Amino acid sequence: MDRSSGGFCMKVHAVVDALANCLHLVLTPGKAADSPQLSGLLAAQPSTVVADKAYDTNNILEAITLRQAAAVIPPEVNRLNQRDYFLAA
Repeated sequence: MDRSSGGFCMKVHAVVDALANCLHLVLTPGKAADSPQLSGLLAAQPSTVVADKAYDTNNILEAITLRQAAAVIPPEVNRLNQRDYFLAA
């Protein structure tokens, strides 16, 4: 656990199946960056990666695409070329 202005905190990075059963779980301190956890999470071979804007980098999007997974990650507001990020129904 990490100490922040709001007290102790941690981040949970998880890979779950369609029924929300946990397949892989990583805990990090609250102040740790999110994106370095991606390679370990992708080892579980997810078909879809749902993440927040912290994962919106070209390198991460490329890594997800190389594993033939769909990326559902909202783009950062400062991205020059905004992209769609919703799953097609």
